[in-house]
Amino acid sequence: MVIVISLLSVVLFLSMVIVAVTIAGFAHLLLHAPQGKAEAPPPLPPLPSPVPHVLVQLPIFEEAALCERILHAAARLDWPKDRLTIQLLDDSSDETAIANGACVEALQAEGFDVQHVRRRTRDGYKAGALAHGLSLCDAPYVAVFDADFTPDPRFLRHAIARLENRPTASFLQGRNSFRATGALARVQAMAQDVHYLVEQNVRSRRHLPIQFNGTGGVWRRVQVDAAGGWSGDTLAEDLDLALRCQLLGYQGLFMEDPASVGDVPEDRAAFQTQQARWSKGIVQVGRKHLLALWRSNLSFEAKAMCTHWFVMQAAPSAVAVMAVSAVLMTWLVSPTLLVPPLILMLAGVLTMGLATRRAHMRYHGSDGYWAVLLQLPLVYLGLALSGFRAISAALLSRSSGVFIRTPKDKN
Repeated sequence: MVIVISLLSVVLFLSMVIVAVTIAGFAHLLLHAPQGKAEAPPPLPPLPSPVPHVLVQLPIFEEAALCERILHAAARLDWPKDRLTIQLLDDSSDETAIANGACVEALQAEGFDVQHVRRRTRDGYKAGALAHGLSLCDAPYVAVFDADFTPDPRFLRHAIARLENRPTASFLQGRNSFRATGALARVQAMAQDVHYLVEQNVRSRRHLPIQFNGTGGVWRRVQVDAAGGWSGDTLAEDLDLALRCQLLGYQGLFMEDPASVGDVPEDRAAFQTQQARWSKGIVQVGRKHLLALWRSNLSFEAKAMCTHWFVMQAAPSAVAVMAVSAVLMTWLVSPTLLVPPLILMLAGVLTMGLATRRAHMRYHGSDGYWAVLLQLPLVYLGLALSGFRAISAALLSRSSGVFIRTPKDKN
């Protein structure tokens, strides 16, 4: 019995540490998060004349239903045709590649510089496709959009102007908003609003490292090359490259408006697959760079908030483990042992409640807030088991694993 109690004590303590770090990180972000409705965007810096050549990369894998939409969205970007190259990075291994090729040819007939880039293998998955595309074009700026996202036509003009005005910035991440039709989709959209409007927003304003989210952003090519380019040794190639650039002293910028509009998984299985891949990839990046991060010249705040990225991936699992361990310890040892976990859970509810409200009010007001908020904890606690498996695999295996695409639907 003593051994059981000792093991439970260790498990309870570790889970409480993970939960406490997650809460502390969000509380720090909330102290600096903007309040109320979104303010008017700052004046747009002037663009050089002529404007720089921009490469738009559209990685796609067996997503014919989305191909035409994203190609036409890229073609509608407000940028001179002679200064714009669009690459459809098509790793499809089925008959959808033929339909994708027809979409490319239709835009080529309209005078657009569109390339249908194919590879013999999927080496490196998305990172490999992006790296291969870069080898075919020397444009100084590279925008990336996943197939299930639709950029605002103003996106490039706003993003490139801001990058031109900040030579030390290696990339700009735009805000992504989401089409939300069902209950699960609305919960995901609220969680994503917290990520962009609280987390990314505050990190950028405080000149802390931010994430590149894999879509809806623009890279400065010279700094991508300086950091070693895309790497497929993790499932979070976007965060990996962003962190490498920022460890070299470059910055990441966040642009709140104009936003790109994306889709979220409509069913629970696809949602769990996506979240597990994200958690595994982010923890892989932490395993790869954590030591270098704490040895770097970044501020303590920057190091702590980067570490928060990695720790918070275990939060859903840690909350579930903490709850079970606390109940068992209360039964085996003393009812007073339930008090610290309850305090942490209350602090977590208050912190996340404030964060979601701050994000939701920025663009949506109070419409539908409470109905979605009450579902949020239940949905994300449902990721405890799949998240635990993903994080364990990231920590125990040296292989990046297989990139499992999230099923998407054009509707």
